Amino acid sequence: MSNTLSANIRLLELYRWQVLDRFQPLAVSGLSPMHYVLDVAGAAVLAHEDGLDPKKIDYQHDRAMGIAHSLYLAHRVSVNGMFTRLIHHARQPHATGRLTGWWPEERCAVLYGDIVRPDAYGRLAQRGTEIEWFLELDYGTEPLRRLALKLDGYHRLAKETMIITPILIWTTTTRREARP
Repeated sequence: MSNTLSANIRLLELYRWQVLDRFQPLAVSGLSPMHYVLDVAGAAVLAHEDGLDPKKIDYQHDRAMGIAHSLYLAHRVSVNGMFTRLIHHARQPHATGRLTGWWPEERCAVLYGDIVRPDAYGRLAQRGTEIEWFLELDYGTEPLRRLALKLDGYHRLAKETMIITPILIWTTTTRREARP
């Protein structure tokens, strides 16, 4: 059985058990793949894993499914795709590193939101060394000056915390990357 088929069967089981919920975004042409979000049973499992009362974790199914109709969906899928590719790469026989940290935008906002709002935070371990970074995904939808202003916030964060964390600015086009 192929890995893709096995994964789809497992996702269907998790959907039926209400661990995950799913939706299929509207596509301009053809069909887009199913997208999955945490469902009620999945939130309860994660809460119990952390020794928490599921009723007190503030999980709201309608809020989780809200991403299905969000203009932010493509952005979220891109950021998550980068991190899942890092995990996939780390599982290859030749790999020497592994992803040891992956914080989504929401967790970053809670920790640093009054100064910066990165799209994600990552940490990679390789041969006894760890590197961490903040991710800024740039689709080119905002002026470059606004992107540059974000760097001031990261400078302030480094100054206040005395922790220097690199910023990975991921542009989605070579044209955007080449602009001065």
